[in-house]
Amino acid sequence: MRLGEDKTNIKKGKNRRFNLQTKLGFSFSILTIATSAMLTIVLYQTVRGRLREDIRRHLYDIVNISALQVDGDTHATLIEPAQEGNTTYMYIKRILQNIRDKGTDIRYIYTWRRNADGQLIFVVDAETDPEEISHLGD
Repeated sequence: MRLGEDKTNIKKGKNRRFNLQTKLGFSFSILTIATSAMLTIVLYQTVRGRLREDIRRHLYDIVNISALQVDGDTHATLIEPAQEGNTTYMYIKRILQNIRDKGTDIRYIYTWRRNADGQLIFVVDAETDPEEISHLGD
């Protein structure tokens, strides 16, 4: 009979791999990891949205301040690529270059306008590198 009792005890031991304390600890760990993951995702999405909104607001401020510096009537006279080197074009270009140079986060600054077909075209670009400049009418 001792053999039968030993087999029964061995079977009971195999079925009870984890005691209640281990199961509760494991469940608590899974719950904690899941909660931390969800909170991390929510925090990431919130910070990401806030940063995008701050960048959008910063760019909007730059555009509004820049628009006050450039005379719209003078800008409207620039319609043909041949005008690219004239005094009006160079005056506006210098204004844009000054804005770019004074700003810490501004690398590219240029003006656009809609043409008769409704397409956006470049008018004045503050770029000085001939390989990267966008010409009037591009």
